[in-house]
Amino acid sequence: MANNKMTGIVFSNSHDDALGGLTARRSMGSVPFASRYRLVDLVLSRMAHAGVDSVAVVMQNNYHSLMEHIGSGKEWDLSRKRGGIAFFPPYSSAGSAGYSRGTLESMTGLLGYLQSSKADYIAVSDCDVICGVDLSDVLEYHIAHKAGITLICTASSHGKVMVSAGEDGRMWEATRGGEGEWMFNNMYIINRQLLIQLVIEAASLNQYSFVDTCLIQKGRELPIYCYRYDGFCRAADSMQSYFDISMCLLDPAVRSALFPMDRPVYTRVQDEVPVKYGLSAAVSNSLVADGCIIEGRVENCIVFRGVRIGHGAVVKNSIIMQGSYIGNGADLDYCICDKGVLVADNRRLAGYATYPLYIPRDTRV
Repeated sequence: MANNKMTGIVFSNSHDDALGGLTARRSMGSVPFASRYRLVDLVLSRMAHAGVDSVAVVMQNNYHSLMEHIGSGKEWDLSRKRGGIAFFPPYSSAGSAGYSRGTLESMTGLLGYLQSSKADYIAVSDCDVICGVDLSDVLEYHIAHKAGITLICTASSHGKVMVSAGEDGRMWEATRGGEGEWMFNNMYIINRQLLIQLVIEAASLNQYSFVDTCLIQKGRELPIYCYRYDGFCRAADSMQSYFDISMCLLDPAVRSALFPMDRPVYTRVQDEVPVKYGLSAAVSNSLVADGCIIEGRVENCIVFRGVRIGHGAVVKNSIIMQGSYIGNGADLDYCICDKGVLVADNRRLAGYATYPLYIPRDTRV
């Protein structure tokens, strides 16, 4: 008997190389975001609000911080006797050099998980796409159109994977790069039995890419539909795009789209004291997390937990991650300071709006 239950699959390491130093020691899902979250929080929260109670997190490397952050999954109501969170370490087939070559190959290691699932539908997502789509609406669309696969797309003239669809929403062509009507955002809902069939077939033919195998080669054979999402949706596919998306959070309209009151984004609870502002502190148009001590001037910044900004320091248009220290009299503009960075007194560091200066984790300047 059919049911509307979904299981989730999250690929935590997809496109890790796109963010350079930010993912040198962490997975894409672990990348800090919006002063107190990780990118994986947005994915897991979307699934939780859609009633997903079983999620498989597929990992490749640098996943220690991701597992520590997610833990038992209780923040997303995934700490359960049946279902809940499940971590899948790297899967590789013969000749793949120790890592899976694509998401379809990665799901070969999930076959037992998929076959034992009681859900009819699987929600699949990477962690690098930042948006506020409601997966419940996507599932309704998927069922109403009797789709086998429903791609979540946004209107765009160019992107990494472009799709074209008819008036009824059915996809008839997909291409890598180039131009098209809609851009595929690496999020989709697929019928569980169809996914099992595709994974088994791909393994027998040494195929590994979902886009190449399912969309480009079999796009006309399979019942694939496109769900158009018109809200805020961006891919963190470079250091520059990560910086730009973070700066967009200073716009209340963008924050409301990504963090709606009726569908809050959950994260690991870390009890911290409120922010302490010194007598000389001046903060404007910034997101400042708990546990910070601000004694200088902060403008247009994203400041994570436990950051200290010294007396007389000026920090503008920057992202300062957890546990960093900005010394007295320091001057930062267009910088991304990774976790645990120490900037000594009176240092001056500056990037540019189109080329922010990245300072690696635990660096002393």
